[in-house]
Amino acid sequence: MDLFINNISHSYKNTNNKSLTNITFNIPKGSKHGIFGANGAGKSTLLKLICNVMLPTEGSMIFVNKNDTISDKIKIKQSIGYVPQDFAFYEELTIWQNIKYFGIMFNLTNDVIKQKYDDLIQTFGLTTHTNKKLKSLSGGMKRKVNLMLGLIHDPKVIILDEPIVGIDVHSKNDILDYLNKLNTQGVTIIYTSHQMNESQSFCNNFTLLDKGKNIVTGDLKEVLNHQNKSNLESILLAL
Repeated sequence: MDLFINNISHSYKNTNNKSLTNITFNIPKGSKHGIFGANGAGKSTLLKLICNVMLPTEGSMIFVNKNDTISDKIKIKQSIGYVPQDFAFYEELTIWQNIKYFGIMFNLTNDVIKQKYDDLIQTFGLTTHTNKKLKSLSGGMKRKVNLMLGLIHDPKVIILDEPIVGIDVHSKNDILDYLNKLNTQGVTIIYTSHQMNESQSFCNNFTLLDKGKNIVTGDLKEVLNHQNKSNLESILLAL
């Protein structure tokens, strides 16, 4: 699925200040697109707009699948998997109970939910924890479950907001390896993180936001040349 962001602006209620101003760039199908910037740059707001959680004040967001524009908001939401920075599950429930609940929300059949659950829980090495309440799991395990819930409906676009923050190296590698596998299958990944080393090695295109504006969009070389820096971390530090 291709995404075209056309002159998007957004203002929150009861304020005259724009959180985003005239944002325009494209995210082609199958890309790994990193969105980065300092705190308050507008990253989370942009992700919520892409997810259709909020609507832009101005501009348009166009989703295209196989040359067909998708206008049905329900189909758009069903095509997107959103993995927020905060844990989006019920800690008093087990992994299976959470997976089943979210699967039902996406109108998946019991057989499909069970098949997807078996695949994901083995992929992320959580088979021995299946009957434990999520509150008893480690931070890395919770990150994996957070990702599993965003993938249960086989989305064409995955939006990840700080997916590997505060977790161990093994969990981080498991998550990034699986995301790379999905990407080779044509899944588009939109990724934001303050961990610039991982972002630089994982993503193949980037958008730099600053104070709600798009400073530059391009591949790594184009972004570094535009900012006259040697790496993404030095760009972030200079903002």
